[in-house]
Amino acid sequence: MPADPWRYRARRVVTTRLRPSADPRPHYVVCGQDSLAYYLVQELLAASARVTVIVPPNPRSEGPEIRTIRGIRIIRANRLDETTFQAAGLESARGLALMH
Repeated sequence: MPADPWRYRARRVVTTRLRPSADPRPHYVVCGQDSLAYYLVQELLAASARVTVIVPPNPRSEGPEIRTIRGIRIIRANRLDETTFQAAGLESARGLALMH
């Protein structure tokens, strides 16, 4: 009995579309830019996690600058609302950290 190539092609397409990301690492969203958020992001990166950080457009002067960390995705937003969380990929994130 010959295999139906369309059936297997459709299965591959559905599987690919259901997969949220090709990157198998866990994803975390961190909101804030204080020193605790800075060290949390450093630890998550050391654990090989993907990190998205949501920060306000105007940086603070005190503490380490979280925007200088390499390997993270930065989203600048005035408010933490549904649109911001969607842009950060919160629906597929393993965790959310709300910092100051």
